[in-house]
Amino acid sequence: MTQVIVDNASDLARTRYIVQKLLVPFIVTLGVTGNILSIIVLTRRSMKSSTNCYLSALSAFDCLYLIFSFTLSFKHYDFTKDLPNYWHWFPTGRVLTDMAANVSVILTVTFTVERYIGVVHPMKGRQLCTPQRAKHIICGVAVMAVICTLPEFCELEVVEVIENNKTRLTLQYTEFATSYSYQIGFYWFLVTFFTILPLISLCFFNGLLISTVVKANKIRRQMTTASNRHLTERHNRDQHKITKMLIMVVLVFLVCQFPGAILLMYRTYLELAEVEMTKHRRNSILIAGNLTNLLLQINASINFILYSLISTKFRRVFCRTVCYRNIAQFAQSLRKPSRTELSPYSKSKSRDRGDTFYLQRWKNPMVRKANRECIHYSIGTDGLHVNAHAKHIILSPSFCSAIYAPDSDAS
Repeated sequence: MTQVIVDNASDLARTRYIVQKLLVPFIVTLGVTGNILSIIVLTRRSMKSSTNCYLSALSAFDCLYLIFSFTLSFKHYDFTKDLPNYWHWFPTGRVLTDMAANVSVILTVTFTVERYIGVVHPMKGRQLCTPQRAKHIICGVAVMAVICTLPEFCELEVVEVIENNKTRLTLQYTEFATSYSYQIGFYWFLVTFFTILPLISLCFFNGLLISTVVKANKIRRQMTTASNRHLTERHNRDQHKITKMLIMVVLVFLVCQFPGAILLMYRTYLELAEVEMTKHRRNSILIAGNLTNLLLQINASINFILYSLISTKFRRVFCRTVCYRNIAQFAQSLRKPSRTELSPYSKSKSRDRGDTFYLQRWKNPMVRKANRECIHYSIGTDGLHVNAHAKHIILSPSFCSAIYAPDSDAS
């Protein structure tokens, strides 16, 4: 019986076009934007914690991974064939991409372990899980991952080939990279340390974390009395949201990493077993490689969405940092105060210069509920108090009663 093998070269070309030229630019753009916004929000003073230090570092390295991997996708464009500088950049960009990916993997394992310690051993967690210690661990993890990835600089080399009486540049593996000792020693070290062990560790600690949270909920419901139930439930709810967010980050990481890990081990097995690579099998592996790399880029781009969907505090700080400030500035530049009451207010230094300052009272609907009882004022000099661009301050009612004269003339 004759076995008919269908040529899948057209499927490979179609996959490369859809993935590399359509999906990758879109995902990278969204991912870089989301990671930058995550860094802005997570580094606010109100968000200071050891967990957010890890998440900020993860967003930074995910952003680097997306940028470097995007430059590698230019290999599938026609304009790079005649660019020697790009082919000399490609080996370096490939190693930098792997470095950023390896740091992200170890950081994910690190903050999972850190969260497990904080949930299971809260007293020790307060001593061990501090922002300062987290920064030191992040630096150590980054240095270790970079050092472990350095030998990859010796894997590829740029060579010249002649095709149709034309010389062009291409890439090939060095003798060092194809040696049996390198593949057995270093290659399996990378696969084990940055793929197999992290996936096993994340499955283990994530399972323990989920189990611990479920058990803790049952115990707290039984032990919490009616007098302090509200305060305890609120604190537990905030902590559980943080834990739930980290669990979702890890689960998405596992879903996106598992296919790539399986493909990597399969390719390693084929190389070590010296299995004959037919054209059909090679194209199938390349198609699967495009899809698994796309999953890795999705994993590096989706964390901002997870933070926004799960964490109420992240949404609140994001709106206050990015949205409300710009909206308030734009709205203030367009409108005049709805009600104005002017009262002279001067200090000794301003009185010596003969300047009179006015407090311009106005209503601000875009304030938090806790500040709605305060009176909002604009400070301006005599003749400039109606300027819409005056600096705004919030004064408490007790302070306003001391400086605001009820019998002053209203304009």
